Amino acid sequence: MKPAAAKRFRNPTPTRERLIAATIDQLKELGPGVTLDQICKVALCVRPALYQVFPSREAMIGACLRMEVGQTQALIDNLVVIVPLNPTSLGDHLRAFVKDVLAAVANRKSAVGLSAVILLGTREGEVHRAASNATAEIREHFARRMSPAQNFQLGEAVDDFMGKIYMSAFTKCVFPEARAEASVLDAAVDSFLGTLEGVATRAANQVSERV
Repeated sequence: MKPAAAKRFRNPTPTRERLIAATIDQLKELGPGVTLDQICKVALCVRPALYQVFPSREAMIGACLRMEVGQTQALIDNLVVIVPLNPTSLGDHLRAFVKDVLAAVANRKSAVGLSAVILLGTREGEVHRAASNATAEIREHFARRMSPAQNFQLGEAVDDFMGKIYMSAFTKCVFPEARAEASVLDAAVDSFLGTLEGVATRAANQVSERV
């Protein structure tokens, strides 16, 4: 065994953070078909060391997806500091939110966008289900934060809005130099604002009827 190789095999167990960072990097670079050997190469470790931290490839990708959920929910929470049912003031903030999401996707260290890469790149059972659950959790959080009382009325609009963002996220991950089509994202924002305005109007009418 060469000295350099021997030294590498004596590397201590990689940290959870280092493995997650390597997994995110390789998922964004190579897509959901990335192998453990490719992740180990970036994380500078061998499989036995990896297994001391994560029991499987699926568990490691699941940890990355949970990070994505947390990061995206934080972006949503920053968005809804404003009054959620005021479409007039919300438009610019929604567009800024889209830019924030895509900026996070462009950051190789950010987990945001991973579920889009997985969902659009594979039908692999456990990993695909984990990505699907992550997107559902993010969409539910978005709907709930936008309109706590009427979020059930926003389901289709949220799916359309977040779906377009996820498609843009996938494109950004696969083609880092690609520019998101502003017209598509603007149309998604305008459509969502129209739904919100309808919800707000109906809510106001219900209040006036009760009075």
